[in-house]
Amino acid sequence: MEISVSSHAENSASGVRWAVDGTDADRQKVDGTDADLLTPKETAPIVKLSVSTLKDKRWKGTGPSFIKLTPGRGGRIRYRRRDVEQWLTERQVAA
Repeated sequence: MEISVSSHAENSASGVRWAVDGTDADRQKVDGTDADLLTPKETAPIVKLSVSTLKDKRWKGTGPSFIKLTPGRGGRIRYRRRDVEQWLTERQVAA
């Protein structure tokens, strides 16, 4: 049984409204400016790393900035595409 719930939530601290899709619980800004949130599985091929290496880099603090949507050790992780692209650009070495 699949339940699809679409609602809006507001972060009182920042005043940002989020669209929450109950099928995946991904958060996307309602205005669409940060709608491109990537899962670790989607991010890994972009940075040419395995999902486990990306996880290791998160733990060490050496990977791209990420968002933790749910608390705890098994929390849902998302990456903003622009943060991933910035992380790659910062690692570019001039020849």
